[in-house]
Amino acid sequence: MFKKYFANFLKKAVKKSDRASASKKTSSAVKKGVKAKPQTESKKTSVKIDMKSLKESLSGIIPANLAIDSARPVDAGGFSPDGADLLIFHPYCRDIVKIMDGCVPFSIIRGAVFAVDNLDKKNLQEVVNRVSGVKKLSMYSDEESSRNVRVPSFVIAGGTSSGMMEIKNDILNYYTNNNIDSEHEFDIMMIADKGIIVKNWREPRSFIALETQEDTMMWFFILMNEYLDVKSEVEIDFRKYVRTEKTYREY
Repeated sequence: MFKKYFANFLKKAVKKSDRASASKKTSSAVKKGVKAKPQTESKKTSVKIDMKSLKESLSGIIPANLAIDSARPVDAGGFSPDGADLLIFHPYCRDIVKIMDGCVPFSIIRGAVFAVDNLDKKNLQEVVNRVSGVKKLSMYSDEESSRNVRVPSFVIAGGTSSGMMEIKNDILNYYTNNNIDSEHEFDIMMIADKGIIVKNWREPRSFIALETQEDTMMWFFILMNEYLDVKSEVEIDFRKYVRTEKTYREY
């Protein structure tokens, strides 16, 4: 039922192109009269995620009561980390992002999206660090600290040359070696047309990697919405977001 819809879901958002690279022989062989072997070409796939198209695509598959935008998160303590490419949130009012000067208050955020063009060891470390920063929202805020809530975080990769087991091991090794708190780990990683890696909340520091291939986007939709569809009351105390010591005359 879902397969037809998701078959080409990311075609507009994930741009792939093949680049031919020739391996050249040194001219010394030619100078010595040795017959050089013909040049061989190998194709390297370049992957680029179009964030505008990704936002448009995701907007059609998140719950209808939520919005998605490239705004910054902020908590009542003023902490506003970089890193999230898109935020999924409850639109408390139509101009909430404008009112908050390009930010979304923590208490109405339902998810954060982190995009990676081509996943390798280097940008894997970079993206999990970005996730960790956003997961720290509310830790030092008087308003929400008692709730111990962490923003559900979804990593979307356009492609990778690594296998799913290798990626899973790299994730576990990096989190362990850098002593990153398990509460600050991502929830779902989706690698287009390859597979998904899901945080296993039943065990500390545990992930499940699935090689879902052409069904990857379908399962990402299902699993992501299990996080987004959680019912929660929308409460914002705007007074705590006012950054001024100004005193007004009272009569």
